Amino acid sequence: MTALRRASSSKIALANASRAEAMTHRFLAPHIAMLTAIGVSFVPSAASAQALFFHVDGDPGDRQAYYSQTLVMNRTSPSEALGPIAIKQLDVTIIHENAAKPEWTMLRLQFECPSMFAIATGKADGKIPKSASVRMRIGEGSVKLRRDLQNEDIPPGPWETTSDPAMLKARKLACYEADIKTAMFDSYRNQRFDMAAFNAKLKPLGFTESVMVLAETTGPEQIELTWSRLWRGSKRPDPTGKFSRPATDAERAEATEKMAVLTKQIDSLASQIRGKYEQSTKNLAAGFEFDDAAAKLRGDRKPRGIEAQLLMVWQSKPEEDVVAKMGRPLVSDSGDLRILSYGQQSDNRVLVGSTSGATWVEGTYMACDVQFVTIPDKNGVRRVADVRIGVDSNAPGWGGASTSEACGGLLQAPGK
Repeated sequence: MTALRRASSSKIALANASRAEAMTHRFLAPHIAMLTAIGVSFVPSAASAQALFFHVDGDPGDRQAYYSQTLVMNRTSPSEALGPIAIKQLDVTIIHENAAKPEWTMLRLQFECPSMFAIATGKADGKIPKSASVRMRIGEGSVKLRRDLQNEDIPPGPWETTSDPAMLKARKLACYEADIKTAMFDSYRNQRFDMAAFNAKLKPLGFTESVMVLAETTGPEQIELTWSRLWRGSKRPDPTGKFSRPATDAERAEATEKMAVLTKQIDSLASQIRGKYEQSTKNLAAGFEFDDAAAKLRGDRKPRGIEAQLLMVWQSKPEEDVVAKMGRPLVSDSGDLRILSYGQQSDNRVLVGSTSGATWVEGTYMACDVQFVTIPDKNGVRRVADVRIGVDSNAPGWGGASTSEACGGLLQAPGK
C-alpha cells in the first residue's frame, strides 16, 4: 500500500510538473514569437559565440528572462571520474524586471548528469530521468549586478532539490550539451539558422518549449535585448539615472581616467603573470608534446569504451601515481616502453558428474588484465601513454561477463 501511495504521489507530481510546463509554454510562446519575428538579424553564424534564451516567467512588472551559455564545464572531481554521475556546470543569466531585484543575476549552476563512463559501460543511456524536481547547487563565481550598478558576489550553496521549471530546463541544457551543439550545427542551412529545425531536434531530449539561439552572450547585451525587444514599452527601473540621460562631460572624463588606470593595472598584471606562469606555460607545451608522443605510440589503435575512459583520466600521469593508486604492479620493459600490469580473476567452476558417468563443468571463469604503458617525457619522467584492458571468460559471448564485471576494482581513477 505504501509503495502504491509513493507511485501515485510520483504520478501526481509529474502531472503537476507537466501542467506547469504547459502553462509556461503558453506564456513563453509569444515572447519566442516576438524575438523570432524581429531577431533574424541577430541569430549568430555557426562560427560565432552563441547563447540560448530558454525561459521567461512572472507577471508584467515582475518578469524574469533566462539566458544560458552554450559552454558547459565539467566539475566532477578526479576521484569520481569513473563513477555514474558527472557534475556539469552551466552559466545562466536572469534579467529581472522588478525594481526591487537586481539588474541581472549570473548563476553558475551545477547539476548531476549521467557520466560518460556510465554511458560507455552501458550503465546509462545518456538520458536524464524524467522527474518533477532536480538536484542542483550554485557554484563559485556567481554574481549579481545591483540596481546601483555595483557587482555583488553570490556565495556557493549546498545541494538542494527544486521543482522550478527554469531549473528543470537548465539541467537539460547542461546534461545534453553535446546533443544541443550537434542540433545547432545541423540547423545551419545556406548560412542561415533554421530555428524550427533546431527545436524539432530538441524535442526527443524532452524540450517541450522553444529555445532560441542568440548572438548576445554577455549580461549587458542580454539586458539591452530584453528591455529593447522582449519587454519593449515597459518602464525600466533607473535609480542611477544612467539609462535615461546621456553621459556628462565630467562622467566621460572620469570613465576615460578609470580606463587609463585599468589599462595600466592590466599591463602590470600581464607582466606579473608572464613571470609567474612562464614555467607553467613551458610545462603545458611539454604536455602537448607528450600527448603527441602518446598518440604516435598508439598509432592506428583507437581506444574505445572503458579503455578510452581510463586513458582520458590517466594519460600523462606520472608512473608513481599509478603505483600509488593501484599498488605494486608486474613490470616488463622493452626499450623506452614500460608496462605496469595488474590482474585479477574469479573462478567458481566445478566438475559435475551424472549417474551415467558423464561429467561436465559448470560455473563461470573471468579474468582481467589492465596494463598501463608508460614512456619517458622530454625530461625523462615516465608517464602513462596508453591503457590496455584484456578480459577472458568461459561464458559464451562473455554471457554478461562485461569488462566492468570482470575488472571490478582495477578500474580506478587517479587520486586527488
